[in-house]
Amino acid sequence: MIQKKKFVKTFRNTKTVQLILLLLLETAYVLVLTLNPALGTKLFEDQTLFILCTLSWILALFNLIWLLYDFYKLRTFAEESHALNRAAFLDHLTGIPNRHGLDVVFETYDSPESLAHVACYMVTITNLKEINQTMGHVVGDQMLKDFSGILESVGDAFGVVGRNGGNEFLMIVNHHGIFHRKSEPAVKRIQRGAQ
Repeated sequence: MIQKKKFVKTFRNTKTVQLILLLLLETAYVLVLTLNPALGTKLFEDQTLFILCTLSWILALFNLIWLLYDFYKLRTFAEESHALNRAAFLDHLTGIPNRHGLDVVFETYDSPESLAHVACYMVTITNLKEINQTMGHVVGDQMLKDFSGILESVGDAFGVVGRNGGNEFLMIVNHHGIFHRKSEPAVKRIQRGAQ
């Protein structure tokens, strides 16, 4: 992933340098013809020189158009890449990290020292099936959105909250000792939101 970002950055920088050089060349071409009228007259008198200069100017113009198209495509690819990353790592219903997004978070805890004060909590909405059956999936989806919003507002102060799938949510809590001391109001708020 880092290699791809590096390639895109290098490609964008190369295209920027190419655009600057092309604009400098076009500016020099216009300045030379404007500041030296004798050269302009000679250019129009010599048919071979005129055709050669016209072709080079047309090629430079075509190159400019192609460069602008390259920048447009780079922007489109960046937007598509952002949308794909969002779809891959965020839950489409709630907007919080999904299982794959949580995996990325778990990868940051790569040593025993980084896990020393971390706790994971699994939160399950046990009556989601009944809500979906009695009130419909629209109500169940709205409940998931509301609950994840409450869970996220409480959990963001302590770590990361994500949806593991279905009716399961996961809280990754940093400094879990502090969380336990301050969790009473948070637990009450989560319970109020689940009712």
